Amino acid sequence: MKGINQKPVLSVGVFMIILGVIGAVTFFSSRELFVSWALPDLETTLFVPVESPLPPTLRSPTPFPQLDLNQPLQPITGPQPQAWDGNRRVTILLMGLDARAGDPTSVPPRSDTLILFSFDPKTNTVGLLSIPRDLWVAIPGFGSGKVNTAYPLGEAYRADGGGAGLAMRTLETLLGIPIDYYALADFQLFARFIDEIGGVKLNVPEAVEISRVNEDGTKWILPGVQTLPGAEALAYVRARNTPGGDFDRVQRQQLMLLGIRDRVLNFNLIPTLIAKAPLLYGEFSDRIRTNLTANDLFKLALALQGVPSENIFLSAITLDDVTFYQSPEGLDVLLPLPERIRQARDEVFVLDDPLSPVQLGKPLDILIEEEAAKIAVFNGTTIPGRAALATEFLKAEAFNITLTDIADEIYPKTTLIDYTGNPNTVNFLVSFLNIDPQHILHAYNLESDLDIKIILGEDWRPNGE
Repeated sequence: MKGINQKPVLSVGVFMIILGVIGAVTFFSSRELFVSWALPDLETTLFVPVESPLPPTLRSPTPFPQLDLNQPLQPITGPQPQAWDGNRRVTILLMGLDARAGDPTSVPPRSDTLILFSFDPKTNTVGLLSIPRDLWVAIPGFGSGKVNTAYPLGEAYRADGGGAGLAMRTLETLLGIPIDYYALADFQLFARFIDEIGGVKLNVPEAVEISRVNEDGTKWILPGVQTLPGAEALAYVRARNTPGGDFDRVQRQQLMLLGIRDRVLNFNLIPTLIAKAPLLYGEFSDRIRTNLTANDLFKLALALQGVPSENIFLSAITLDDVTFYQSPEGLDVLLPLPERIRQARDEVFVLDDPLSPVQLGKPLDILIEEEAAKIAVFNGTTIPGRAALATEFLKAEAFNITLTDIADEIYPKTTLIDYTGNPNTVNFLVSFLNIDPQHILHAYNLESDLDIKIILGEDWRPNGE
């Protein structure tokens, strides 16, 4: 977490919200808008894919309803919000879509950028948390997958609220907080916006090799102060071929969008952008989506002007918050460490409730008792009685074992599945049972009868054996 001590910065969140405000300014003259891709016509129940295959067929475009000040700027299939009263905390999922010219419209784009934005009027604070796209999470109704696949899955399989709704629910279960709204734009709009403001001036910290979209060859962005046009700015924030990969890219995105903020304010471009709003929104209306209404967009934009710089917090999920993991399909992904993730959440969003229990200094046994996890133990070995033996050990440690049974197959490695988010219990069990961290799974399901499922593998040995 970092407080910004310079001029007010709203970074990526405000950039995305500005796009929404541009839309709000002009939607009065927009009587009917259309989505830029359609959803496949599936009659069966939701399929649970292994690596997010998407169906090839299309339906006809879904029209927007006739809009007024109190209707969200999205198709009728989008997640339905509650009106914002201007007083309660508002949390918005900001998404940048990887949609490129020439890509087939039959495949909804992935969310290449994910940032959680939160504004609390009571404390007058703003927080932004960047989320790496390779984070391996539970996607409700679809098992586990990279977090950036939630949006296209929701679009393709017509999940409740579409892709935005599924992405919101995915991050709600990961972070344990409600998400009220979303706002999204694709990268072609990003590049076009950069060109519209005359490029963006950056002090580039290190050389980065970029590859511009739909162009052959590469180019180096060298260290130093320079002004990048739209295509190069887009390539710069998307580059991954650096030692830190996606983590470096998050830093470049924040640098870029701080540069956008400076460009817009230093050159007093807001009046110009508002004057051009009808033209811009007419050109890119199918590339902006939000379930915020025009009224709420205006209220939010006005309220954000009063946030002092010291009340703005930027952060990201970093290497300290994840472990490297290879999925069952062989994908290199990032496995979240739940308590670390939620500590980052608490710090960035300065929640009204007390901070993470770990930050309050409570003893581990109290934290475990408060989680009160219901645990099932399954024998996945060829040795009879292993589950009963492990259950005896765990009950001696005062754990609540609600089920002991035999697994449906043999497991080479002991596996732990956390369904409801119990980081302290999980940490203790991993150490107590000597579980390989790569075999800790987070399949969040708040309706589950179990909180934690332990499947003993052939590698498990009782103490003293």
